[in-house]
Amino acid sequence: MKNLNKSKWIKVSKREYYPKNHNITQLNNKDLNLLKKNISKNNATGSRICIHTSIKDKIQQMILFHPKGSYIRPHKSASNEESYMILNGEMDVILFDNIGKIKRKIELGDLKSKKIFFFRMKKSLFRTMIIKKDTIFLEVKKGPFVKNKSTIYADWSPKKNDRKKLKTFFLKIRNFK
Repeated sequence: MKNLNKSKWIKVSKREYYPKNHNITQLNNKDLNLLKKNISKNNATGSRICIHTSIKDKIQQMILFHPKGSYIRPHKSASNEESYMILNGEMDVILFDNIGKIKRKIELGDLKSKKIFFFRMKKSLFRTMIIKKDTIFLEVKKGPFVKNKSTIYADWSPKKNDRKKLKTFFLKIRNFK
């Protein structure tokens, strides 16, 4: 865990960190900036600092960073309720029905942007995010997290390495009003 303050974080993967102190978790700009630098070194499309202390926690709170242009495959959460609050940057949340028809686009931005900065879904829907600028946001959802069960990827969505289908998919999204 070269880039983050070793006294504060436990690195659990190339892209994920948990707090060492389970009682009080504090973040500052230095943590976020170092997290961004770590991602660029690992060529990842995103990273997270988990504020919760275990995948078993009933509330999962994460600070996520996605660089501009990252692809987030359409997915929904098995836990239903979820929210995002933009701390820095801009992204569009695209909501789909179960067969891939776009239902709605929500433009989110930080407070400076004067856009909507907070979004909450009571019922989980398939969604993707279009990362318009390097973006840092808070995501909160119900836990616990169960690998291969908590996140449901849309069968109709292109996989990250399928460039031809991704191009068509992005054209569809960008043309939606």
